[in-house]
Amino acid sequence: MSLPDQQWDPVVIRKRPTGQKATGEKAATVARQRGDAVETERKFAAGTNKQHAAGDLRKIELETEELKVKTVSHDLSQRIIQGRVAKGWKQLDLARAICEKIQVVQEYETGRAIPNQSLIGKMERALGCKLRGS
Repeated sequence: MSLPDQQWDPVVIRKRPTGQKATGEKAATVARQRGDAVETERKFAAGTNKQHAAGDLRKIELETEELKVKTVSHDLSQRIIQGRVAKGWKQLDLARAICEKIQVVQEYETGRAIPNQSLIGKMERALGCKLRGS
């Protein structure tokens, strides 16, 4: 008894060849040009002979020297405030005159900024007074 819809012919199912993952810059460039998705990852300390990076960390931990960054002096910040008030400007007006953000002016006036001579020169020209020296 044979059913008409049964087919007893052999069927061969083949998997697509998986191949190996392509590595290298050239393979990545070719894949990008084809529009394929490219995944790259950078390995920690790859290609170096550093097996024990902890030694460097230990040196950093043992370091006791404290570095203090030189900031704007109190005298300079007071001169900036006096020059700005003499012109009748707000901090925003000075910031616009020297093409900087208002936060920069605030940091200079509070003494938290790291001195930048070109920026101080811009302030001198905008305020019309000398801020550096005596």
